[in-house]
Amino acid sequence: MAGIPSLEGSRERFYERDRELQCWADHQAEFVKLYPDQFVAVRDGSVVAVADDIVELRQKLAEKSLGFDDVVSSYIETDFSRLIL
Repeated sequence: MAGIPSLEGSRERFYERDRELQCWADHQAEFVKLYPDQFVAVRDGSVVAVADDIVELRQKLAEKSLGFDDVVSSYIETDFSRLIL
């Protein structure tokens, strides 16, 4: 069982997450063009995995010794008619 993270470790992880979210904001239009209707995972400002479904994304991340806690991931939706409002 992992111990309680230090304040400094928690602070660094918070800022890492903020940088990943900024990467998404900076590249959103590009991601829509490059990865339509796919799951995309970003770490350290770079795309580290792309997959058609969440299970495949998890497998690709695992191959790189990463998990969902290590990345910021999202599905790039292009068919908004599938959304339920």
